Amino acid sequence: MIETKRYVFKTEFCKELKIPMNQAERKLVELLEWLKNFYDFTFYPGKPNAIEIHEIYGEYQPLPRKVPSQEALTAQKIQDYDTFTFSSLDQEYAPNSKTKIARDAIEAFGFEKYHHINANSVARRYISEPLQKYGETDNTSIWVYYSTYQPLDETTLKRWRDIMADEHLNETEASNAFFRYADGEDISQELSYFKTARMRFREEFDDIPVLVKKWRLKADYIN
Repeated sequence: MIETKRYVFKTEFCKELKIPMNQAERKLVELLEWLKNFYDFTFYPGKPNAIEIHEIYGEYQPLPRKVPSQEALTAQKIQDYDTFTFSSLDQEYAPNSKTKIARDAIEAFGFEKYHHINANSVARRYISEPLQKYGETDNTSIWVYYSTYQPLDETTLKRWRDIMADEHLNETEASNAFFRYADGEDISQELSYFKTARMRFREEFDDIPVLVKKWRLKADYIN
């Protein structure tokens, strides 16, 4: 299984993915372009060549005999996720997020069609822009169950607040940490507390709480 680390290109990376050696040598340019569909990476020419994987977007599929135009393929991905994002927004405000839309899109078509597996990557690359284009938020934050996006009822919400307090987090700190983490900031200390609190919640409720905003379709896009 490919991990986010540096590999010797032919003897480690290609061997792990069962990429034929003739592709790694004679079709290197095509192969590297194809790999962009599945990984964010840096290629280091040398003796030997090396590749460093920064992020994994999807499950690798073999290089086809006829490589499709990358421009056309990228345009199709953008259009598919754009359409799905639009259809994921209601006319009334409801809990939603770019990560949830990405997760649902992967389940609906993204894995089968594009072999995407990383919801965070899909959210950042394909969902964030159309969500801002078609959607609007009232900036109301709400704790919901991760699996259903249904709001926590008052009793469960009180229990969650008690757990956070036990783990040295008040709700404002947890809210700020959650959104900072979603934006890629380093919240090492808060994250440690939050992970412990969330693990305790999962043990009691067989789900985890996530903090999201309410979104709806912009009036300009309602018939």
